[in-house]
Amino acid sequence: MPPPRKRSRLTRHISAFSGFKFYLGYLDISLILNLFQNPVTKKLEGKRIQFIQNNRNGGISEAFPPYVPDDSHDYFESLYKTQVAGAAATLPKRTYSPIHFFTYSPSKRTAFTLAEVLITLGVIGIVAAMTMPSLIANYRKKQVVAQLKKVYSTISQAYEMSKNENGSSGDWIDTSQSINTENVKKYVQTYWLPYFKSLQECSNRGDCSYTYAKAPNGDNALYLTGNNRYTIILSDGTLIAFVPFSWTEEKGTFWGKDQKFYIDLNGAKRPNVLGKDVFLFMIYNDKVTSYCPTKDESTINGNCSKTGNGHCCSTKIMRDGWEIKDDYPW
Repeated sequence: MPPPRKRSRLTRHISAFSGFKFYLGYLDISLILNLFQNPVTKKLEGKRIQFIQNNRNGGISEAFPPYVPDDSHDYFESLYKTQVAGAAATLPKRTYSPIHFFTYSPSKRTAFTLAEVLITLGVIGIVAAMTMPSLIANYRKKQVVAQLKKVYSTISQAYEMSKNENGSSGDWIDTSQSINTENVKKYVQTYWLPYFKSLQECSNRGDCSYTYAKAPNGDNALYLTGNNRYTIILSDGTLIAFVPFSWTEEKGTFWGKDQKFYIDLNGAKRPNVLGKDVFLFMIYNDKVTSYCPTKDESTINGNCSKTGNGHCCSTKIMRDGWEIKDDYPW
């Protein structure tokens, strides 16, 4: 009996992968069949060869026959490497995120896990909680300054028009009359109302859903309705209380040339606090200006503070270039 023929390198190479789905996943056996049409494998013609069957359920069912020429091995080996490289290039890309440092898995990922999404949302929430209050406060400050400049301009224009028609404001008040709501109403209707677009007039305490405003320190600081004041609400919602008189402990209430305006930028809406939405203006040197026009910086800073009454806050904003700065009692 002749000794068994030694198996070629190609036979040993193919047999080593027999039955493995890994090999079948990357090497298309059907392509091997086509190789025998290539000139390199012409020498295989006439030999007794059983072709490999592509059995995906059981792997390679039969090996190559005992004899395959050794010089075909290099060609098949090169084809196998090309097939594997091509299949690897088509694999889905793996996604990465910082969380992979903690949850690395050898399995390929194509999306974020629930844990990654929740951690990311948590970080975003913490950052938002730290930054949003500051952003909202800055926006509110700019909004207040814009509204304050607008109402200041509105009163100034109305004053100039009234002055052109009615003469100097020093002659608008008859000091011989008693100070009461009716006389103040006549003053407002004569010298101011024709130059405003008002929607509502308020003469009694509590009218316009408004009574008083608080100081920064929490005290009840100013009545904006009643107490001989006459109040109007403009078309944009701004409330203006006209106060053409003054009060001191020595003199009590008396007519004065420093005719004042108490302004709430958003009417009866909160916070109704001096320095936040309530501000004071007055007529001084024949023009509309902020309250406390002659006070020094130290006095203004002390008044416009969390322990002051806030009367001079409009002056502080104007002197700071129409800006609410960090030292402002917001």
